[in-house]
Amino acid sequence: MTFLYSSLSILFLSGIILISKHATLFTNINSTEYLENPYKSSKYQITDRYILNLLYKNELKDKGNGLCYSLKQKLSSSGFIGTSDKEYFVFNKSSSLHPLLINSCILSDGNHRILVKSNPSNKKIYNLNTCVTVNKYRCSFEED
Repeated sequence: MTFLYSSLSILFLSGIILISKHATLFTNINSTEYLENPYKSSKYQITDRYILNLLYKNELKDKGNGLCYSLKQKLSSSGFIGTSDKEYFVFNKSSSLHPLLINSCILSDGNHRILVKSNPSNKKIYNLNTCVTVNKYRCSFEED
């Protein structure tokens, strides 16, 4: 009788371990599908890091659209944008009414949108917002 109970408990325990192992494998396989991001480890992320570095070092003295033209010039001369890549264009102010986005100048290559604004109270602080626009013209955070 003892042998029967011990073999049944081993059977149940191995079944529970097997089910939990498969459940863990299933969740690990499916979780990567939801976490795929066109921005992560892309040229856009590298471009944004370069712009953040320029703003951190305070290498740009312009305001308004002049700031975006300076950024475009620095990006073009940096080597991050190749000859086969799309060119960034400067657009006028953002149409968003959010206080952090009002009067932001815009750089865009059609897939990557960069909004930059100098802080009026402190000239060394900038607001930088970027997104990858997939089948859209504006970033989702710009829509009011």
